[in-house]
Amino acid sequence: MKKFFWAATALICIVLASCGSDDNKGNTKKAPKQLNAAEVVYKSNITGTIYDVCDVYVKYYDENGQEKTDKADENWSKTFTVKKFPAKLGMSVSIKRKQGVELTEDAYTVNTNPSISFTGIAVDGSRTGTPSGVASERFMASPMASKLDEWIARIGSSMTFQRVMHLTDNNTNLILGQE
Repeated sequence: MKKFFWAATALICIVLASCGSDDNKGNTKKAPKQLNAAEVVYKSNITGTIYDVCDVYVKYYDENGQEKTDKADENWSKTFTVKKFPAKLGMSVSIKRKQGVELTEDAYTVNTNPSISFTGIAVDGSRTGTPSGVASERFMASPMASKLDEWIARIGSSMTFQRVMHLTDNNTNLILGQE
């Protein structure tokens, strides 16, 4: 009788153990990570012969919401971590003619694709997902030298992006709103 009892007990344990491992197969969803920061990347990506006769400037908000201005080259970018929400995000591109430089070409080329992107940073320091874009504006032109000043005024007004980044109430998502 004892042998039968132990054999039955062993069989029941095996059956229960195998059933237990199947219970969670369809329920592998993890709880979203708590966020406490965001990595923000600004890029100007402006190329062309425009640099021969003009300087390019990028105005942007830093991690503290302070407005900064940098003289930009073709590969200008800024990366920083925002830890205080709501956070102001924004940048604008402006082009100014260099003093005393003559226009020697018939036309000048400019290719732009300024952008802002962000990635959430979880409390444990891990990045959450792929970078999300806030803004991007592709612009290509070859303004005639005689129209360059008019063209410079127009591009400055079209290359401006501003948003406000918030954490959701449960701190698991970053959301954007208008300023």
